Amino acid sequence: GHMSSMAFRVLRTYSSKCALPREGIQYNNRCNVLQKHLLVPLFGENETPICPSIKEMEVAEAMFEDKQLNKIAFLTSAVTQNQYPVHELPEVAFMGRSNVGKSSLIKALFSRAPKLEVKTSKKPGHTKTINFFGVGKRFCIVDMPGYGFRQPKDFAEFASKFLTSRTNLKRTFLLLDGNVGFANADQDAIEMFETLKVPYGRNSLNGTCQVKQRWPPPLPAP
Repeated sequence: GHMSSMAFRVLRTYSSKCALPREGIQYNNRCNVLQKHLLVPLFGENETPICPSIKEMEVAEAMFEDKQLNKIAFLTSAVTQNQYPVHELPEVAFMGRSNVGKSSLIKALFSRAPKLEVKTSKKPGHTKTINFFGVGKRFCIVDMPGYGFRQPKDFAEFASKFLTSRTNLKRTFLLLDGNVGFANADQDAIEMFETLKVPYGRNSLNGTCQVKQRWPPPLPAP
């Protein structure tokens, strides 16, 4: 869909077939540009926007490529703790409001695994289960149900149990809609993270993904 293709344009790197030199080129994080026009800082003293080099992005991208020694696979869906997969892989979870684009982002991340089916829908509340995806023998991505409109029954209890009991879980990313901004439901989610002392990060979708700028940016002249 549109969200998936736009997210992929933001996430993808230069083609490996490009013959021009790329070493040392940095991804231009637009937060750095925006920061110059704001009175209130976007980031705290100990925070900084990510600015990976092209080489670093290529290494990260290769991790999501489905190969014989790096199988990308759907593991299982779960609604109760006894349905969680049993493995030792570290897990990274994505949470956010209904229809913020969690599944579309995951689909974009797995664009190099065309045989993997990641179900997406424009209908809010499409994801009702916790979905686990294995990234080779490296880690596992967890797609959480959306909160807010049409959220699953007992979502707060459902989510808090997963966040606190899942020892494999190493980081949770809260996805925000850049077109809508910070909603009350997002604040509730952050308060839950803080109360439960769950390590988390915040990422903006949609607004960032719809920037009308060529991506990848043009290479500098030799």
